[in-house]
Amino acid sequence: MKKLLLATAVLVALPGVAEAKSWPPRDTCGSVPGASDFRRALTTAVVNRDEAMLLALASPDILLDFGGGSGRETLRERLDEPPYNLWQELDALLRLGCAAGDSGEGPEITLPWYWSQRIDEVDGMEGMLATGSSVAMRAAPDADAKVLATLNWDAVQLAGEWDPQAEYLRVSKPHGPTGYVRADQLRSLIDYRLLVSPVDGKWQIAVLVAGD
Repeated sequence: MKKLLLATAVLVALPGVAEAKSWPPRDTCGSVPGASDFRRALTTAVVNRDEAMLLALASPDILLDFGGGSGRETLRERLDEPPYNLWQELDALLRLGCAAGDSGEGPEITLPWYWSQRIDEVDGMEGMLATGSSVAMRAAPDADAKVLATLNWDAVQLAGEWDPQAEYLRVSKPHGPTGYVRADQLRSLIDYRLLVSPVDGKWQIAVLVAGD
């Protein structure tokens, strides 16, 4: 489990001076034997809110947070429980692509795709991803404010205080302007990710965590 986490936690990087890039969802998992069947089963379970089916796809000791939360029963409890609402988090993950990789102990797949990438143009802890191809960065936190830039799955840096209740967040684009973006069009780089690997020939969810 520790090797799995270390092999995939590559996003938490120091701020860099690399040119801004675009990080739209991609799928590199199709060539991994068994991965497509697993993802179909996962999608079916999530879309239908099939608790039993989802739990069967999870490792018995699935890691759910860094404070000791783990196991299928805890997963079951958190599916609809605030503030976790894991059904909703899984809905979001299914739309964000899939990356094939190797944990050092064998193949693995990671959702979202961007979690396995080195996004070093922003700080890993305060970086966020604009989740769309036409996301407006405005001069003020208002839908009628001047558009300073249009983001296309760009990584941006939080430039103000984090407020989970805010409608807009103040962010900076690397080598670009600072402005306001709707919070529901941004996703933290260390938000929920799902790591999956085969155990005795059966693909299982080993990790479903957020934060660092």
